[in-house]
Amino acid sequence: MKISKKEALKYLLWYQNLAKPRSLKYKQDIMSFIKKVGCIQYDPLNTVGYNPNLVLQSRVKNYHPQMLYNLLYEDKLLVDGWDKCMSIYSRDEWAYFSRVREMSYVNRTKYNNSQVKNAVDQVKQVIKDKGPICSIDLDISDKVKWFWGSAKLARAVLEYLFVRGEIVVHHKVGTRKYYDLAENVIAKEHLVTHVYESDEQYFEWYVLRRLKSIGLLWNRASDAWLGIHNLKSGIRNKAFNSLKQQIILTEVEVESIKYNFYLPTEYYNIFNNIISSFPKQKKVSFIAPLDNLMWDRKLINELFNFEYTWEVYTPAAKRKYGYYVLPVLYGDKFVARFEPRFNKKSKQLVILNWWWQKNVRLSKTLKEAIEQALDDFCKYLGAVELIGRGLIFKL
Repeated sequence: MKISKKEALKYLLWYQNLAKPRSLKYKQDIMSFIKKVGCIQYDPLNTVGYNPNLVLQSRVKNYHPQMLYNLLYEDKLLVDGWDKCMSIYSRDEWAYFSRVREMSYVNRTKYNNSQVKNAVDQVKQVIKDKGPICSIDLDISDKVKWFWGSAKLARAVLEYLFVRGEIVVHHKVGTRKYYDLAENVIAKEHLVTHVYESDEQYFEWYVLRRLKSIGLLWNRASDAWLGIHNLKSGIRNKAFNSLKQQIILTEVEVESIKYNFYLPTEYYNIFNNIISSFPKQKKVSFIAPLDNLMWDRKLINELFNFEYTWEVYTPAAKRKYGYYVLPVLYGDKFVARFEPRFNKKSKQLVILNWWWQKNVRLSKTLKEAIEQALDDFCKYLGAVELIGRGLIFKL
């Protein structure tokens, strides 16, 4: 089937629950979304909320970070773990990631340290005796050379056990993580370690999962494949071909784009209904830098004609825009990007800068949609004042 760029991007926004921004309402809606896309990516930077919360605020009405916290640590339906980098995914998928945890551990053995291994049994015994602990609960003051630099031995041991899947994050107090033994947190039926009958089965599962994380993807080198250890192009090609032969994926041609795309066949079968039901009323949403939609930025540039680079690790003098910049989506178009900053003490949301895309006309409807999105964004952050509004409406 051949489709237009407009149809492709509309499908993609529909799949990502961004055709109708902030339309999800309940915790079960959040769970359904995460199960559909597999995971949402975690990142420790917090300028206007952590990335998972930014992902959800654009999709969930009246979203508050406590909603995600409850699903993770109160309802115990989600879990922190390695997928595409550090991520959040459903606990009932724990077993499928046994190989991911093994490979994550193997990749760290080049920084292996006997001090860490020698302290493992001691730390596990402390958890058995005391229950969930954090690094400051351990009477271990030594320092050790760890894979990201010098670290306290207590923290290194906990990280070692976490990567291996022997402990999981039980809860957090602020940014401090408290760990418990996996066997106390993960249901017994999900603690199995041998899920795949072959390497081919594993890579097919992961390629399909990662494609579903976005909804529409091409078979090219991409940041979308980050975290899938040893996925070389030949292996990826073989997985795509097998999934296509099994009619799990369907290949489509998009006008004026050299490479074909793939989508889950279950959505291909309702593709025309998805496009015809795309909402006519346009809303504005602010998109997280590491949103699933943005995982393949070359794809975004091809479909939306929107070039985006996350510049947090770019030296200030070399940045084109700013440090932590969010894309602004209006209906089915990216119309701008802006750099916000939230002051937790003063409860002020500050707009440091706003950059419009070329040929954007600031209509009354667009202005009202931006005002509504800003109001919702302030509520999500708990902001009592917005500074810099005047920067927005200067075209």
